[in-house]
Amino acid sequence: MSPAGPPGRNVFLTEGEPIMDFRPLNDSERRLLVNALRGNAESDRAILLDRRDTSFAGTADEVTDEEVISAIKSVPCHY
Repeated sequence: MSPAGPPGRNVFLTEGEPIMDFRPLNDSERRLLVNALRGNAESDRAILLDRRDTSFAGTADEVTDEEVISAIKSVPCHY
């Protein structure tokens, strides 16, 4: 993995992997994420992530069992 991208941006490239952009959230992204976290805490709404780059993708009232299993499998485990 090697750092790349413009100065001040933490972008890491791994051959064959999507680009991960570890930048601070802009105001709109931050507002959407805070509302999603609130909905999760208060109403059990699911928080959705884009599988390609783990960016925030919204919320949902219901998710399928397949989506839950896929999400669990996508979490790296380091024992």
